[in-house]
Amino acid sequence: MLHDISKNVFKTLPEFDATIEKIAYEHYVDVVDLAKIHNIQHEDIIVRLLAQSFKGKVLDWYRGLANGSVTSWD
Repeated sequence: MLHDISKNVFKTLPEFDATIEKIAYEHYVDVVDLAKIHNIQHEDIIVRLLAQSFKGKVLDWYRGLANGSVTSWD
């Protein structure tokens, strides 16, 4: 079951692309912190927020992953 995401969350969602001087883990923490601010506790929403934050080459890389290839956060 996928949970609904408030449109307000997307207004403050940080973007992540290959031009930003930030490591992937820092961006992940930013997205998780945003989820906490909006009292989001469902992992499916956090994963979708993370995917929605990808831009440019990072988004190209993500789209190139095979379905089901990401099985954990580790």
